[in-house]
This record gives sequence, C-alpha cells and structure tokens, in this order.
Amino acid sequence: MIDILQSIQGRCQDQDEVFIEILKKNEMSEENKKKFERSTKSLIFFLKQFDYNPFNSEIEFCVFGSQLNGFGTKESDVDFTFITNSYVDERIALKYLQQETNSVDQNKFKIKEFVEFARIAVMKIEDSNNKIEIDICFNNLLGVINTKLLYAYANLNKKVQQGGVLLKLWGKKQGIINKSCFSSYAILIMWLHFLQEKYQMPNLQNKQYKPSNQKTMLSIKRNIEGRRVSSFDVDVFFVYNGQKYNQLKDQFDKSMSQVSLKQLLKDYFTYYQDQGEGFNQKYKISINEKQLKEEGEKYSMCDPFDKEHDPIKKIRNNFKDQQVFNRAAKSIEQNAQIMF
Repeated sequence: MIDILQSIQGRCQDQDEVFIEILKKNEMSEENKKKFERSTKSLIFFLKQFDYNPFNSEIEFCVFGSQLNGFGTKESDVDFTFITNSYVDERIALKYLQQETNSVDQNKFKIKEFVEFARIAVMKIEDSNNKIEIDICFNNLLGVINTKLLYAYANLNKKVQQGGVLLKLWGKKQGIINKSCFSSYAILIMWLHFLQEKYQMPNLQNKQYKPSNQKTMLSIKRNIEGRRVSSFDVDVFFVYNGQKYNQLKDQFDKSMSQVSLKQLLKDYFTYYQDQGEGFNQKYKISINEKQLKEEGEKYSMCDPFDKEHDPIKKIRNNFKDQQVFNRAAKSIEQNAQIMF
C-alpha cells in the first residue's frame, strides 16, 4: 500500500514540474522582501511623528494583504491600516493624514492618489526610495482578519497555496482580474470554495471547532462610500493553530497527496466553466456557511466575514466571457506554460 501511494505521489510531482517552475519565477526575492520590511518600518516611523490627538483615540498600525496571506507574488504590494480603539470617520481621518503628510518637508513618501469614495477609502502612497506602493486605510479590521484566515488556508497544504498563486497569475494574464471585473481576492475565494466542495478541504470557520468559552464577536462600524455609516457584529472565529488545526491539516494532506496540482487546476476550470456547477448552483460562492442566491442571480459570493460585501457583485455587468474557464480547462492539458 505504501509503495502504491509513493508511486502516485511521484507521478503527481512529475506532472507538476512546469507549474513549480512558473511559481519560482514569480516568487518575491529575499532582497525585495527585505525592501518591503524596511519600507514598512520606515513608514511607521514617519507616521508616528504626527499628532493624532484630534482622533481622541489610541492608534495602532497593522500590515495586511497578499504580502502576508500566503498567496503573494513578486508583484504584491503593501496594505497598511490604522487601528483605533473608537470609531473615526475613515475619510476624514485620511484627509487629515493627507494634510499632515503634505505639511512635512520630505521626499521619501509621496501621496499618489486618494480614493475617497471606494467601498473602503484608501490613500495610495509611494515610497520613492524603494519604489514601493503602499495602500493606507483606517480600521480595516476585517482585512487584517481575512489575511490571517487566508494564511491558515494556504498552510493547510502546499497545493492550496500554489494553486491560489497560479490562478492569480492566470487571471491577470487573461485580463479578468482588473478593477471592473474579478479581484485577486475573489479568485482566491473561488479556489478555496472549489476545494471545499470537491476535495473535502475543511471549513476553518466551522463553529463546531469553537471552544465554548472563547469570545470572538467583533463590532464593526464604518462609512460606506461616503454616503452612510454602517454597523454590524460579526463572529471572527476560525481555526488557525493548535491540535484541531493540525488534525484537520493531516486529514487534508492525505487526500491532496493523491492528486496533482495540474488535475486540481483542471477541475477548478471545469467547475466554473459555462455549464459547470460553480456559477450555476443555487448557493452563493462561499467558504463558510451556505446562503441561497437571490432569484435570477448568477454571480454572487459571500465574504467570509463581511456580510455587506459581495466580492463578485461588480462582475455581473462586466464579465462577458465565461468561456475563459472552458478554454483554460483545455489549455492546461495542451500547453500550460502559456496560461500563466
């Protein structure tokens, strides 16, 4: 039996060599990782000089996003959020930060853009010394928590991380990851949902794993696109370490050891092709609890924590070519190198 399993694992590795090479070419170099670390530390030092008394709140700084969620590439940027212990209007806070930054005589950090009326207001800053762009926001707690959740999934098995990165590369090359269509985040949620549905990847937010005495409710308050203030409570529990996580990881590793990365990707593309189950099921794409779609809805997704956010809502009017998944299912058999 052991010999059979080793033979299967060997064949999987042979099939995946081309993908491993693609991944290596798109890894961030150690030099650039250090550059990002230096830039982040320098930014925090720069921001600490400002007077935050007008906020009447304690301030913390937090880095999150694809640099830290396990699915980063050499093109990943830095996401940075201020965390306050009481509510501040994100747009007013960013305008204040913009004012303070422009008042300092320095050439290192330059404001490139202030996106005020996005779902989450963002100020884009460039570290001109290191040529790194940094997105700054306020109180994006769910972004920080989501980063940790994705990291926990990425570490369940190496193929989860590898497949997610490859799909981000594929989506960008095919032109479907852009501001008006899919986000890299949405493609990752689709990938994790697929693995849960077809390859028994565990739901790390399953409340059955939650200790009875563990308190994980979080109150969220924010300004939505400058039009209204939204408040809601959310349970941010998920398994990310300890005995239960290791148990789930060991179980999932066994099933993953018998399938190649190539087969996983082919099955993913088949799942989301025009006649596939992915977008044609009655449920929303989700990695947590199942929710029924609204009548007549095809493209719909549940964010793991943010009940007000549908990460693929914007594609309903912009995504016209679901055949891109059909073509990918065929191409991965014929010429995978040109896909990513």
